Amino acid sequence: MSTPAAPGSIVRKRALRRQLREALKDMDPRQRQAKERAIIRELEATLAGARVVGGFWPLDGEPDVRPWLRALARSGVMVAFPRVEGDELRFCAVRDPDRDLRPGFRGIKEPGAGLVPCPAAAMDAVVVPGLAFSRCGARLGRGGGHYDRWLTTSRPPRVLGVAFAVQVLQRLPEDPWDARVDAIVTEGGVTAAIPPS
Repeated sequence: MSTPAAPGSIVRKRALRRQLREALKDMDPRQRQAKERAIIRELEATLAGARVVGGFWPLDGEPDVRPWLRALARSGVMVAFPRVEGDELRFCAVRDPDRDLRPGFRGIKEPGAGLVPCPAAAMDAVVVPGLAFSRCGARLGRGGGHYDRWLTTSRPPRVLGVAFAVQVLQRLPEDPWDARVDAIVTEGGVTAAIPPS
């Protein structure tokens, strides 16, 4: 049985989600594309030499890293994407993201049936989306808790949050079950999470 969230935490998280969705929606499309290209350059440099990478298919507002993930797959890197199974995530290896992903949970593209599971221990790193990240690596997702549960039980060696710089805040409301990332990749570079003092 999980610990219930503090009522104030729920309200603060809900307000932050609303605020950040608006900020992302208002981003100039040309600026967004330039920032996405910069994020991809940072990911290329940070994960050069990786052989197995967990990725994600972006939702509205999230940085579009699909060109990078497609290039990885074409170059022979094993790329895994998450599939929602009940309350859990299961990553599966994908050879061609455009062909092997299907609309799934809430319309999000995810691996189709029959694809090979890719355990976290086999990954060199996983990149995860979020509506916000804090400088200490806290992550604010969309509220389903899927990544939090997966990262708590199946943590790869490196967990990188992917976001625009506007999504990185000094602090975020956190609950005991919220999982943290090791670093945050934005258009401004890669920032290692600073453990709270």
